[in-house]
Amino acid sequence: MQLQTKEFGTNFKDGFRGGVATYHYVANNSALFRKLCSAAPTIVVFDEVHHCGDEAHFGRGITEAFELARERLLLSGTAWRTDGTPIPFVKYDANGYAIADFAYDYPRALNEEVVRYVAFDYSRGSITNDATGETTTLSSETSDEQASWALGRLLDPRGMFVREQIKMAHAHLVSLRASGVRGAAAIAACVDQPHAVEVARVIREVTGCDPSIIVSDSALENDTVREFRGSDKEWLVSVRKVSEGTDIKRLQVLCWLTNTTSELFFRQLVGRVSRYTGGDDRQAMVFLPADPRLVACAKNIEAAQVRALKEQFAHDSVDRELDQRDPAPASFSTSHDGTELLVVGSESLAGDHAEKVRQVSADCGLPMQKVMEVLQRYGAVQSCTSGTVPESKEEIMDGLRERCNKVAFRLSKLLKTDVKNVHMRFKPQAEMTEDELRRKLASLIEEGRRHA
Repeated sequence: MQLQTKEFGTNFKDGFRGGVATYHYVANNSALFRKLCSAAPTIVVFDEVHHCGDEAHFGRGITEAFELARERLLLSGTAWRTDGTPIPFVKYDANGYAIADFAYDYPRALNEEVVRYVAFDYSRGSITNDATGETTTLSSETSDEQASWALGRLLDPRGMFVREQIKMAHAHLVSLRASGVRGAAAIAACVDQPHAVEVARVIREVTGCDPSIIVSDSALENDTVREFRGSDKEWLVSVRKVSEGTDIKRLQVLCWLTNTTSELFFRQLVGRVSRYTGGDDRQAMVFLPADPRLVACAKNIEAAQVRALKEQFAHDSVDRELDQRDPAPASFSTSHDGTELLVVGSESLAGDHAEKVRQVSADCGLPMQKVMEVLQRYGAVQSCTSGTVPESKEEIMDGLRERCNKVAFRLSKLLKTDVKNVHMRFKPQAEMTEDELRRKLASLIEEGRRHA
């Protein structure tokens, strides 16, 4: 089907069956598109329709332009507006929640291996008035009003907080790449374009890497999304240009250096590092200031991950029953006060314990995503009629060990313990027979079902 993109008239040009236009163009030419919809039965597809509010220019424009359309398909990954205004053509219930004809939520995406699990690291920070010596600390217990003041100053690239956040994010990125996750990359989300330029300078000083700067000002940009996606560069610095819709799956570490704290923006930005590509890159890592507003947004994602864990164990149990064979300004200075809370799946680690977990991960060469394999749906040996049974005993054994590892990890998250503590109940898997591996798998699934 040929789609027209310019020079629209009262009907489509010869040889074209439809068109593609921006919301801005439609809003400024609503009468023209209204005439097109009245000329013949028309379906209109709205991409990321949350950009249009009923009272906003875009919203009024698309309402006038497309209310005569025969069918309307509205798509959105974040189906609400931060300002709370309704979205044109969306139905709402009595509580103001959008009513979807079809919904695909985060827990389902986790269990179907569409997205990565996300771990959050919250860091405290202090702002000291260099003239008076007065110090203010940003933590998860800070009031929202105080947090807003503190966050803006804490993100000054001249302070130590930004440098330490970048150091932590880069250390995690290095461990990912060392573990075999080829091409893994980090993104620093900045306040505005001048801030992005300064953050890029700090990244060069701290890491020795030359980051890509991708913003809307071509004079400041030194790269493009397409070029960065296909490169092996470690760092990307951006403001909002990469916050929504951009698909760079190798982004796996997010360093949050922006003062935007709305949940809509939070989900969009975290989404840049959560796109799963397959293999060993199952976990994304987000380094956040311990701002209470950001912590609240992260806890909503954490709750969805716990739900996915429980749903996965419920699915495991059903499978076993079906087949028993498959058992700041210049006058202020900032400091980085260490990790306040490390959230991995459903497990929250604080203070020294969080640092210990990080150190063990580094010492053993096992990035957290190696033990966070919670996405893969459990399935034991398939029935002989499926045509996918492993052909050799070695393949069967390898498959059982892999499934034991995945179920053990999910169980460790529900029990809030290290996955090694789960495996220690059994003898080493390398020494197990096939029957012993099957019994271990069945035992892990049953315990997970009880705790789910």
